[in-house]
Amino acid sequence: MYKVGDKVRVIRGLIEDEKYGSTEDVVFDMLGHEGEAAEVVKVREDGVYKISCDDGEWWWPEKTLLPFEWTIADKIRGMTNEEMAKYICEKFCHGVGEDLILNWLRYKAE
Repeated sequence: MYKVGDKVRVIRGLIEDEKYGSTEDVVFDMLGHEGEAAEVVKVREDGVYKISCDDGEWWWPEKTLLPFEWTIADKIRGMTNEEMAKYICEKFCHGVGEDLILNWLRYKAE
């Protein structure tokens, strides 16, 4: 069972009108949140949750949520060009060429 403040991810492959072991149905508007990361903002005793990615609009059955684990892709999506250049250099170039990679990232962003 999750608690307020826990990070979760909405499962992919949700089925509309499915209860997922809960009293709450998954509704059409919830399908647009598949795969999104969120924070639990409210917990009901019967194991359903309000989460941040839909601004707490829907009650989500526990089986529609997974514990959130940061992936490399999640980390990269939140990086600035400078952070990305540093990350690439540290992981793949042994710290050499950060300026070259940063200039390439800036060029590709134009």
